[in-house]
Amino acid sequence: MSSKKTFPTSPYVGPIPPQPSQYTTSLTINGVPAMYYADTTINRDKLDSSELNQIFIIDFEKSISYAILNGSCSSTQIPGKIKPMLAFATYDFAGNVTYDEKLCYEWNGCHNYEIPPAPFNYYATVDGNIPVGLDLYTIGVNVHFSNFTYGPPPPSTFNIPKNCTPVQFNRSLHPIFSHFTIEKSNVEIIC
Repeated sequence: MSSKKTFPTSPYVGPIPPQPSQYTTSLTINGVPAMYYADTTINRDKLDSSELNQIFIIDFEKSISYAILNGSCSSTQIPGKIKPMLAFATYDFAGNVTYDEKLCYEWNGCHNYEIPPAPFNYYATVDGNIPVGLDLYTIGVNVHFSNFTYGPPPPSTFNIPKNCTPVQFNRSLHPIFSHFTIEKSNVEIIC
């Protein structure tokens, strides 16, 4: 007897969500408030968790991640290429599913962030094409979105301190998505 879950495969017939290149949103990650900023015109994103005194910035052009923890900065070279987590660009509508008694849209793989599509399952609840909640239940991460603002974040959002200490790459690259795939040549490295 197989324990594999099966879901409806009927095509999603609603409107395709917009593809913003710049936005700001409030997040609650496993109960902890944070702010997320994305701007693909300058190839950077930022996760700011003031409550934990943690800031993470990724420079996608140079493949460098910056961690600012309690005021000290470290940088690490990402061994490969990843793309910003644009909330709308990642939707892969594969029909409606019911999960934990909620009607959700199946989010297959979070493509632009290169999270592996299997064995993980992702579900996003949406309201008028704006994501409201993201459940990465197989890796124990629950994200709630609120207060979307379109357009460029404030000018100083992606400023990086001048004195950052280089450190070895590790799995805590980005606290929301600590499980992701990095493409390097033809080899996928799953962290």
